[in-house]
Amino acid sequence: PSTFLKVAAYASAGGTSRYSKAIVSAYDGEITKELISDFAEHPSGGLSVSLGGIRILLGLDSFLEENGIEVPGGAIEGTALHLSVDGVYAGRMVLGEAPKEEATREYFASLNAAGASRIAMISGDRREADRIIASKLGIDEYYAECDESDMTARIAEIKARIDKRGKLALIADSDNTHRLFEAADIGIAVNGIAAHAELPKTAVIVMEDGIGRIPDLIGVSRKVKHYVLAGLLICCFVKLLLMALSAIGYCPIWFGMLLDFAVSLILLLNCTRICAKAKFRKAGA
Repeated sequence: PSTFLKVAAYASAGGTSRYSKAIVSAYDGEITKELISDFAEHPSGGLSVSLGGIRILLGLDSFLEENGIEVPGGAIEGTALHLSVDGVYAGRMVLGEAPKEEATREYFASLNAAGASRIAMISGDRREADRIIASKLGIDEYYAECDESDMTARIAEIKARIDKRGKLALIADSDNTHRLFEAADIGIAVNGIAAHAELPKTAVIVMEDGIGRIPDLIGVSRKVKHYVLAGLLICCFVKLLLMALSAIGYCPIWFGMLLDFAVSLILLLNCTRICAKAKFRKAGA
């Protein structure tokens, strides 16, 4: 098993998917990058690499079968990554998929209470693994085994079905998801501390790696919208009143400008109270 994990870790060293990162993290040895060459990450769900001249393939069963490697069947609970060495099947590892601690039925119920009319899950994981997670979380609509193009197409399909007055928000981590953010109406990137490339593509950045804040953020955004609309109406009313008083000589121009500035400043400061009153689960924003 240790040799199998070592080969898998070397093969995954250049990968960007969470599976590659999980395998490298599980291997506690040092990776000699000089031994790695001809690395390629394939959209069909696998990696190919040369380790000291030996050709290694690591990926889903469909990826290995595309490359002429016969993969044993059988039901597996989790995501199986298969390994071949110089065209010979060498074995598989099964990665379990568990939702984050804050992802519970109660959490998704709070999203519905905050105004989310529909919740859909889209991932590149195996269908059975997604079925189990969706069942645990009470999510009825889920799409599994999707690559990036499939995810973009699914987002477009969901967007076409929603009400014209509604908006489609995509909640995702910031790992190679910029095209998905562009396909949605509102992009919400979690773990924004690593979202350097995605910053221009998203409307909301959550700096921590977690989705627990999203219901609170929806509530804050609605309060901000309410305050802004109320502020605009009040400012317009004050400006019209000052213009009318100035026109008949009851209000000097300097006094009108000062009063207008004071009203605008009061409304702006009032909006800052929203974040102070918001009951975030953790400090920060």
